[in-house]
Order: sequence, then structure tokens, then C-alpha cells
Amino acid sequence: MPDTSKPQDPPLPPSAQLVQMASANWVSCIVHAAAKFDLADKLADGPKTAAEIAGALKLHAPSLHRMMRSLAGLGILTESDGRRFGLTPLG
Repeated sequence: MPDTSKPQDPPLPPSAQLVQMASANWVSCIVHAAAKFDLADKLADGPKTAAEIAGALKLHAPSLHRMMRSLAGLGILTESDGRRFGLTPLG
């Protein structure tokens, strides 16, 4: 049977590995905060802006917006025109 496995990517240089390890902490903190604030539940019925969500949670809207942009960068949320965020399948 032929080997159909994907060839291994070359290892990252040590500096990139260190950055990856250091960023793992903030990624887990952001995902934890999203879970704590029930963002997935708040976005379940469609995209919303950070300001729309912040009011109900009594959060600082600009800070929530930055967090949601980080979640979009991780592939958990999407960001569309009008600064609206929605869930991805991962979210």
C-alpha cells in the first residue's frame, strides 16, 4: 500500500518555537475569557458588534472589540464590515 501521508514540515527555528510557546499563554487566556463571557452564546443567533455585547455584560466595548479581533485572528470568530463578529465552526 502506498504511503499517502503528508511530508513533514521542516522544524521551526528556535526563535520561532520560543515565540510560539510564549503566545500559547495569551491564546489560552483569550479563549478562557471568551468562554467566561459566553461569547459563543451571545453570537449564536448572528453576528454582533462588540458594543452590542459589551452593554449586556457591563464590559468596556473597545477592550472587548480588541479581544474579539484576536479571536478572529485565531479563527474562532469572523469579522465583517461594520465591525460585526460572528462564529466560525471552530467557535
